[in-house]
Amino acid sequence: TAIQLALCPVLAWLTVRATPASRHRGVQGWIVLGLASVALVVTEPVVHGIALGQVSLVLAALVIVDNTVVPPRWRGVLTGVAGGVKLLPLVFLPYYLVTGQWREARNCLAGFAGSTALAFAVLPADSIRYWTVMVFATDRVGLPGESRNTSLLGLLLHWGIGATWLWLALAAVIAGACLARARTLFLRGQEFAAVLTVGVLSTVISPISWPHHLVWMSVAGVYLVLSGRRWPR
Repeated sequence: TAIQLALCPVLAWLTVRATPASRHRGVQGWIVLGLASVALVVTEPVVHGIALGQVSLVLAALVIVDNTVVPPRWRGVLTGVAGGVKLLPLVFLPYYLVTGQWREARNCLAGFAGSTALAFAVLPADSIRYWTVMVFATDRVGLPGESRNTSLLGLLLHWGIGATWLWLALAAVIAGACLARARTLFLRGQEFAAVLTVGVLSTVISPISWPHHLVWMSVAGVYLVLSGRRWPR
């Protein structure tokens, strides 16, 4: 709980830094940062994650810090480590590839391999069981048709559409569109927006996205409000 609450002002600061709101100085700057921090804390994904002791906010913070603060030489390692905790952050691997960040892609794979190897060293039996049995038992975390599942698959199932091929086709189209948009933002120098785009994509194409997974939406919402343009608000 303490770690997640402490990360909210950190993420708020990174968000403010990436928007025109960063021009505010003195008392006004502290007010903007405070409001952004509170806005993150009171969103349902953050509250839900804190209530359940989940790590979604921590993983999102690792990825954001990795791709916007860490020097390019080491960029990608923390994202790979996050992927070693939960597989979903590995969606950033194709992002690195489409943006031509080859070193970051290698670092991501190295971080993932290193964290997974560490898990094998510390808990070998559990690691073997996970990679040979549990990783394929997707129903262990809940059923995709549950009302709390906010992913694309969940949406289709809520509508009574259970065609796997349709879900995969739509997910592929959405992933292609998001990665193309992220590439455009990256080439414009808007790396923070690019990272948020891919982060939000991960919540859409995942088979199951519980409320705490949507912390990417919380950060993206604050970013859009602070962007200074009317249409995002």
